[in-house]
Formats: sequence, C-alpha cells, structure tokens
Amino acid sequence: MFGTKAFTIAGLLLLLCGTLSVSATEKWLRIETENFGVIGDVSEIELQRVTSEFEALRRKLRELDPKREFRQPVPTTILAIHDLGSLRRFSEGDSFFVDGVMQKCIVFRFGDAAARRNAFRNFAMLLIDNEFGPDRMPAWLRVGVAEYFSSIRFVGDAADPSEIATDPIGSRRPIALETLFGTDHYSYNRQTRETATNFAARSASIVAHLLTSKIDYFPELIRTIEIGKPTLIALSDGYRMQRSDIERIVKPAPVPRFPPTKAPNAEGKTRTVGDLERRGLVAEILIGVGRWDSAASEVSVGENSSQILTIKGLIAERAGKYAAAIDSFEAAIAADPSDYRPNFVLALVLLNRESTEFGLSSGFTETTAVQVRNLLERTIELAPDFGDSYQLLAFLNSVRGEDLLETYNRMEDLLKIAPGNFWYRLRAAELQIGLRDFASARRTLLRLIRSAGTDRMRIYAENTLTRMTSLELQLASLKDKVERDVDGITDKPMSEEEIARRRERALNESLNLALRIPAPEETRILGSIERVECSPASVIVLVLSEGRTYKLRSAAIDGIFLTSYVDKLVNAEFGCGVPNRTAAAVVTFRPAAGATNSGELVSIEFVPSSFRFSTK
Repeated sequence: MFGTKAFTIAGLLLLLCGTLSVSATEKWLRIETENFGVIGDVSEIELQRVTSEFEALRRKLRELDPKREFRQPVPTTILAIHDLGSLRRFSEGDSFFVDGVMQKCIVFRFGDAAARRNAFRNFAMLLIDNEFGPDRMPAWLRVGVAEYFSSIRFVGDAADPSEIATDPIGSRRPIALETLFGTDHYSYNRQTRETATNFAARSASIVAHLLTSKIDYFPELIRTIEIGKPTLIALSDGYRMQRSDIERIVKPAPVPRFPPTKAPNAEGKTRTVGDLERRGLVAEILIGVGRWDSAASEVSVGENSSQILTIKGLIAERAGKYAAAIDSFEAAIAADPSDYRPNFVLALVLLNRESTEFGLSSGFTETTAVQVRNLLERTIELAPDFGDSYQLLAFLNSVRGEDLLETYNRMEDLLKIAPGNFWYRLRAAELQIGLRDFASARRTLLRLIRSAGTDRMRIYAENTLTRMTSLELQLASLKDKVERDVDGITDKPMSEEEIARRRERALNESLNLALRIPAPEETRILGSIERVECSPASVIVLVLSEGRTYKLRSAAIDGIFLTSYVDKLVNAEFGCGVPNRTAAAVVTFRPAAGATNSGELVSIEFVPSSFRFSTK
C-alpha cells in the first residue's frame, strides 16, 4: 500500500525434516493430577518437583479470586525434557506451547531457567484465558499476572542467577499509562518482541505491587474492570493509587516464593511411560508444531495403539487420502472402544470436510449430521469432562437448527468449567441466534470481536455477526410483509432499492458496533490517510477529516492498532509515504494538551466509503 518500510494491516472482513525417532532405551515417567499430566525424561524426584511447582502456580492463581475454579476442559500435558537432542526433535526452541487437536502441550527443557519461566507463563495464560477470557481481563492484567507468576519459586530455594536484573525496567522505553492500559490482546500479539517484553515487564511490575500491597482487593479489581470501569479509575477506587503512583512503579517485579505443594497422581506414585504412549505423544506434538512428515515417520514403524491409529488418520486426511483416514479412525475405535479420542477426531474431520477454511458452514448433510452426532455423544459418554466435544456438537446443531435448547443448556454447563473460553462462548452465541435471542448473541459477539487476539478469531466472530444481521433483516422483511397483508394495504414486495438501503443500514450498524471503543480521554474522527512521515524517533500520520488536517504521532508503526473492514486493504501494507490505495478510516487519538488537531495516534480502522457514525 505504501513504500518499502511497511506493516501489514489485519483484515476484519464483514463477509457472508526429518524426525528423530524415540530410542528404545529412552525412559520417560508420568505423573497425573486432576488438572494436568506431567511427563519427562527426568528422575522421579525431579518430576515430582515439576508437578508441585505447576500445581503451586495453579493454586496461587485460585487464591487471587477464590470464586474462580481455574479448571481445564481439554487435557493438558507438561513435557519436561532433560536431553537437548530429544527436545530438538520438536523444535529449535527450548520452550513452546502446542494447541493440539486432542490435547494441549507445554514443552520445555528441564534445567533451563528461561525455558522454565516461559512454560509457567504459557500455563498461567492458559488458565487465565479459560477462566476469564480476553474481554474480561485486559491485556496488561492478563500478561502482568502471567509474567509475575512465571518466576514462581519454592520457599528455601537458592537464588537463580537469571533473577538478577541485567536490563532494569527503568532503562526501557517508557510506555504512557493510557497506552499500557488501552492495549488490547490483538495489538499485544502484534507487537515486536522488544515492545512485548517491555509491556510484560511493566505490567508485571504493577501486578506485583497490587498483590503485595492489598491482595484482598484483587478479586474486586478484576470484577470492576470486567464490568467496564477504566483501569485508572478502578485502581484509584480500590488501591487509592493515582497516576503518579503508578508511573513510579518501574522496578522489576519481585520473585514470588511459595511453600511446596504436594501433587501426586491418583495412585500416589509415578509410572513409566510405555513405547506406544511415548510415540503417540511425540507424534501429537509434532503435528501441533506443523511437522507432519516427522509425525508420519514417528508412527510408521512398530505396533499400533488407538492413539497412533488416530494420528495416522489425521496424517492421511491431511494428505488428501480421505478413505484411508476414515479406515484408520474406525480401526482406532475398534482397537480401544473406551478411547474417546478417535471418536472425537473422526467427528471433527467429517465436519471439516463440509466447512470453510475459517470453520464456517452453511449446512451439513443429514448423513453427516447423524454420524457426527453419534460420534460426539459417544465421546461425551466416554469423557464427560472433555469440553471440545460439547462445542463441536453445538456447532453442528446450530448450523442444522436442531436440538438448540438442549444443546445450549449443555454449553451453559460447559461455560461453568471454562467461562472465558473464546470458542465455547462463540458457540453459545451461535445457539442463541438459532433460538432468536439476538440481543444476547449480539452482546457476546461484540465483546468477542473487540477482544479477539488473532485474525481467525476476529474474522469468525465478525462473520457470525454479519450472518445474524442478515437473518434479522430477513425476518424483519417477512414481518413487514405479514403486517402489510393483514392491514390490507399491499402485498407488493420490497423494491431492490429498499432492500439495498436496509442492507447498507444493517452493515453500517454492525460496523459501528464492531469498531474499537475509544477510552474517555480519546477522540475519534472519520477521514482519510493523506501521508505517513517516518523518522528514527517517531511516525507522523496526516489525516484529512472534514476539510481539516490532523497531525498525529506514534513512536512506531507497530504501536498503532490497524484493522481493515475493506476488502482491498486486507493484507495490504501500511508504511511510510503516500498511500496508493485510499479508503475511509476511523482514526482514534489522544489530543495533545491545548490542541484539537494533534496528539498521540492510537488506532486506524479502514471502513467502506458509505460508513457513517451511528447517531444513537
């Protein structure tokens, strides 16, 4: 879109190597808790220690708000790898998170302090997101809590050399409090590594101060922010902290030290992981990190288990060998009728065959619906705590318009386990649409759109809102026709012009609801981008609005929240110079003191030329 120095705009459209085989002599141990499993090639004492630390973190999160459960609706496995060569079969990184089809995995190198911290950070964020969801916990608080607890230590532990601050937080580039507290999850995920690290350090510093000064008020702080109170006001009300107090908190967060937490498995001991289980886990993780060829090599030799046959089915399906995939899933079910995983994965594959790349569908055949429903009911029977089976059933039934109330009640029960889960809440909204509870669905979808952390989440929620608006329009048209027929006025259908006018009005209303909500101190204008001036110290964006030019400054391009609701700008570049693709833009900024047409640029949201701000 602009010159060579550019940043990609996120699109939010309103649209209807070889593998390293496991050695036969490699020994892994496993501990199972009621919340997660821990596996590693470490000693039994070391594995118990890892388990105790993760359980201590979960319990301390629960203490932040005793009313929260912090339960996990999808199995989570923590894999502590001692051997570096064994770790490298998955990734060059020393710590990473895998959101797999059948389970979530946190993998880290045992004995590496930085890898350990990253594993704790991923675990904390997983628990926070399941419990709160991104719209109920702003980015600074979510990231700050996870960052603070990532340095968890036991009482009596020796100091870790990594705890010595080599880059004091005060030496980092300052972040205005409005920027820190106003950053949403989508913007946080798009920051550079340096900016994200700075953001996390400052957020953790504030969280540490809150937890050490007045921990009893922390649950109330979360609840007041949940209902929409601005962070600065919430901190002032509960902690009596003013802007100057918060700005002075620039020291590294202290390391939290907790008493040891005993967390053995149900049998009270560790157990050895067998070869089949080990191969299956390795292949699952390889698939999760996108190394399908390596996963195929991992399961190509040796005996088969239900899990390995399921993985073979996934690999065959990805290769386009659909019949072979179905045979493999059915063989997995026959191999172990008590294993819920092949039932669930087969149901998922059947639905994916009739869905778009974003997971949307306009309908499923009767044959598919019956088969998938039977598979999911069997999955629920075998694993009643596995949440993804309920949300997949909700997706099927919302598309088919069948068993809506019963399915919605099931989703309500699931949301008691994971009230913040993005996809579970979205499925509940889809069911509300089917039940014609448009007001509730709209409230949920708008909150999800505004807080989504990825393009896929936003696009899906946007498309769902668009489809709902279209359905409302159709129902309104039918109602108008019925009322006109009853009054005996006319049975003439609406003109094309009237239909177009209504569609444009519905689109405009949806856009107004989907736009980023400005903070009280921010100003929002509708205009066009005239030019972007770049220098080493800052970026200046010139915006033309109602014949007036606004000169808005940002420290860097990646500090601007960029979104497009216009087809031609999706995946376009935003950078220095004069744009070669023009579009209307909703621009939000914080006015400079004593000025009205200059200030700090916050966001740019490209919209259709017909867009107008709602007068409601």
